[in-house]
Amino acid sequence: MSENASPQEIKALIDQYQVFAVLSHIRPDGDAIGSQLALGDALEKLGKKVYYFNEDGLPESMAFMKGSERIQLPPETAPADLEVAVALDTAKRDRVGKRNVGILDAAKVVLNIDHHITNPGYGDVNYIIGTAPACGEILYDLITELDLPLTEITRDAIYVAVSTD
Repeated sequence: MSENASPQEIKALIDQYQVFAVLSHIRPDGDAIGSQLALGDALEKLGKKVYYFNEDGLPESMAFMKGSERIQLPPETAPADLEVAVALDTAKRDRVGKRNVGILDAAKVVLNIDHHITNPGYGDVNYIIGTAPACGEILYDLITELDLPLTEITRDAIYVAVSTD
């Protein structure tokens, strides 16, 4: 596995770019969808443009979450303005699904944030904490350490992420 980036390096990446796609694994659970909504909403509150893609879409069981309507099926081709693709809660690159692999390939930078110890560090920038019980916990720590916006949507999504993994 490649070396983890520091939280400050991730903050620099967020500051440098304007257009993000937040992705999670196929057959998403609460940690996957919660992580997408948590990070995506925080990025939006910073003024970033955010795409929320999941190969299998939004599970009906997660539709109660505020902001969940943002989760969309990925397009056939990546958005032309895409800069950073963020793979969340996805131990293997191909687990984001075929179309989302295309999103990863099209991005200028791939940021990989995960809690699975088996993650080989496939991103250009990796932040993998194998001792964390959920990706949502990693995001909470990053969001608070970097003083990113902790909105109601972000807060509730993190709760779902850590309580349903």
